[in-house]
Amino acid sequence: MARKAPDQDAGEALRRFKSDLKAGTLGNFYIISGEEAFLRSHYVDLITKKIADGPAGEFNCHRFSADDCTPQALADAIDAMPMMAERTLVRVDDVDLFKQPEGAREQYAAIFSDLPDYCCVLFVYDTVEFKINGTMKKLAAAIREHAQILTFGKQSERDLCAWITRHFRAEGKTISDKLAGYLIFLTGGGMTQLEGEIKKISSYASGEEIQRSDIDAVGTPVLNEQTF
Repeated sequence: MARKAPDQDAGEALRRFKSDLKAGTLGNFYIISGEEAFLRSHYVDLITKKIADGPAGEFNCHRFSADDCTPQALADAIDAMPMMAERTLVRVDDVDLFKQPEGAREQYAAIFSDLPDYCCVLFVYDTVEFKINGTMKKLAAAIREHAQILTFGKQSERDLCAWITRHFRAEGKTISDKLAGYLIFLTGGGMTQLEGEIKKISSYASGEEIQRSDIDAVGTPVLNEQTF
């Protein structure tokens, strides 16, 4: 069988993840990265609510950063049994696994290869880029075999237009595809920026259908002045 292109693999990973999230059958190891911060945050929040949102949610959620994450600390958190819940969540933010000393890399590889079903390990990358270094074979193999890697890149204009339309509809407003494209142009297409603009414009607009004058009146451009 021919090897699938990386973007196709990424798309399949995302579809599988969304299906598991909906069914409540999340796996036990996820790596979340990509430049679209809105989607990263959105899905991290959904994972957290699914796993650690019960009466003992705070007890069942363990979080680390580059300042305090070590193989031993991670292993101890993973070994901690859940309280009044089926699973625990261990979240690690912006730890570049491939820049760790060799001994630590080998320990992480061993940990990832033997994760218990009652724990979900979540590595989230915001200010640090996630990239597998294939020369570090043990760690690379452990991640490729056991992690579900979810990469949230910038969305296409078509997808953003559909998303903008849905969010205006939730505010009781409608918007044409042309004006949705204009709003994307003004904001640079970042979904966090767009979400705020949609709420602001919806509150300002007096009619049900959004007009360009509504956008121009309260919209906040993030690009240099250009002709649209």
